[in-house]
Amino acid sequence: MHSVLFVGEMIGAVCGIDPETGHHCDDTQRDTEASTPLSVAETARIDDGKTRRAYPRLDAALKQKGH
Repeated sequence: MHSVLFVGEMIGAVCGIDPETGHHCDDTQRDTEASTPLSVAETARIDDGKTRRAYPRLDAALKQKGH
């Protein structure tokens, strides 16, 4: 499984250019478009995990109900 982190920097905040590719280091759109899209099930699993980590009481209540 891969982890992806999106941050709130504005485009152009990192002005460096990757010497190997010649692309700007903060060109995340190029990387995102080149990646394999996630399935609906994968996206739901990721969202569920994020929600449970952000709301531990909700996670505990769902676990108690067998979810």
